[in-house]
Amino acid sequence: MTLTKQPINFVCGHCANIQHVLLLLLMMLILLLMMMMMLLMMMMLMMMLLMMMMMMMLLLMMMMMMMMLLMMMMMMMMLLLMMMMIMMLMMLLCTVDVWSVGCILAELLTGKPLFPGTDRIFFSLYY
Repeated sequence: MTLTKQPINFVCGHCANIQHVLLLLLMMLILLLMMMMMLLMMMMLMMMLLMMMMMMMLLLMMMMMMMMLLMMMMMMMMLLLMMMMIMMLMMLLCTVDVWSVGCILAELLTGKPLFPGTDRIFFSLYY
């Protein structure tokens, strides 16, 4: 029984010499790099989708904020309109009060009613 030097068989019978083994390792390394690149591209795609979703959410939030701002402006305009109506009503009431004070002063100064009525009860009380 003699010992003969046989080449080391790493993978299969066809890859007996070192060039085939190195070529196989290089191909596996290229395959691994391609898989890593595909993984990175998938991660970048997921990041882009996530960014798009965030942008859409941001856009939606901006639209909601604009709607809230518009509602607040409408409420402020309604409040301003109500205040203007109250001020106009107060001016009208104030004018009526000044008119009544003027009528009372005129009746006190003259001693006679400014607008004598035709009712007999009213007429009999004053004359």
